Amino acid sequence: MTPRDAFKGIAQDLERRHELHRGFFATLLKQNDWSFVIQCHSLIEAALGDALTHRAHTQSLRALFDQLPTSDARTGKVAFAEAYGLLSKDQGHFVRFMSTLRNSLVHRISNVGFTFRDHMAVLEANPPRSYAAGSKA
Repeated sequence: MTPRDAFKGIAQDLERRHELHRGFFATLLKQNDWSFVIQCHSLIEAALGDALTHRAHTQSLRALFDQLPTSDARTGKVAFAEAYGLLSKDQGHFVRFMSTLRNSLVHRISNVGFTFRDHMAVLEANPPRSYAAGSKA
């Protein structure tokens, strides 16, 4: 089985389990950048809920996991996933980045025109402090 075939199977399983339309993953790549971020974040949250429920071996905890904030450093889904060894620190950092980006986009409708190109230009002109000195924070 090729990696592409494996991903296709995983995508189809997620689409079925989360009642997404068939081909959701393929259409995701055709969305504008704003929609892509919002929908990817929703997928990340669903995947974290799936992984935590599976790891806890208790389906009844799913509703509880779904209600947890994603990125709270002490009580969020990412904190649990890191503690269970389901996410590395770098993966957790990425999910927190996506959560921050999603939150900044979703709370103002004027952000609907968001593009990664413009966002990256701003970051290159004004790097966040944690990256300014080349740190990996």
